[in-house]
Amino acid sequence: MTLIDPQALQRTFDALFDDGRGTMSEVVLAAILHLAKGAEKAIAEQSKRIDALERTPFEYTGVHTAGKTYRRGQFATYAGGVWFAKCETSQRPANGSDWVLAVKSGVR
Repeated sequence: MTLIDPQALQRTFDALFDDGRGTMSEVVLAAILHLAKGAEKAIAEQSKRIDALERTPFEYTGVHTAGKTYRRGQFATYAGGVWFAKCETSQRPANGSDWVLAVKSGVR
C-alpha cells in the first residue's frame, strides 16, 4: 500500500510552485497535507482489518476429534502438528483445504 499519489502531489507542486503562485512554505505545507491525507486513509484501512481480526476468536480445542465441527479460527492438534481451521468444518486436518498447518511436528 502506498501513502503517496505521485500524480496528485506533482499537480499540487505545479499549481503552487511552478506558476509562481505559491511560496516554498506553501508547497511544503501542501506536500505535508497530502501525505497526512494518505496516512489517514491507510490508518483507517488498517484499523478496519485489525477490528475484523480482533472479532475473530482464536481458540485451541485440543486433539482433533473426528466428526466434530470446528469454527473458523479454532486450532486443533492432529498427527503431531497444530492446525488452524480456515472455515467451519468437520473435515479432518490434512484432508482438503479447510485447515492450514500452523505448527509442524518436530523431529523425534
